[in-house]
Amino acid sequence: GNNAKYIVYFLLFGSLFVAALLAQLVRTGPLGGLAAGVVLITLVASGGLDLWQAADGTAGAYPTTIAGPGDVAAARWVRDNTEPDAVFATNWAVQNPIRDLSGRSVVAGRTGAIYDLGLEDWGRRIEDTRILLGGGADADALLARYGVDYVAIGPIDVGDPYFADPAAWDARGTLVYAVGGWRIYEVSP
Repeated sequence: GNNAKYIVYFLLFGSLFVAALLAQLVRTGPLGGLAAGVVLITLVASGGLDLWQAADGTAGAYPTTIAGPGDVAAARWVRDNTEPDAVFATNWAVQNPIRDLSGRSVVAGRTGAIYDLGLEDWGRRIEDTRILLGGGADADALLARYGVDYVAIGPIDVGDPYFADPAAWDARGTLVYAVGGWRIYEVSP
């Protein structure tokens, strides 16, 4: 995440204090040396087990699939069949294959990552994306404002919080892709 770099520095500098504490324990005598040895072995073993788990690939930091086969197929289709400068209106979920895997621009990215990038209107972009996905009367002006070329509605987009309306886009856009729960519409502002 955005703050992982701070955790690494904390762990690095914290290890100096732990080392000083262990050295102080060793100086207190044989019992202190034994306690320091047990603590050291415990720390090294727990760190080693954590690295082993991370390296073997059987468990991840999050119990979620980042992208399923339908998501990857949609992103691949976008990459292979749209212009590199195409702009998409799609959900702002943490994992979005259109944004993450296709290399195309989106109206609004993941809220946890865009608020600290200096975009003054990021909150407005989220609301505008909700309107775009819904396909209501206000969508036309927003298509033009953001230069949207495609609206991508994924399997999680109907209902809260995205409120996408595939029926509205069936009526106003050209369906160019419909596989794996994804519906991609070409639009003209």
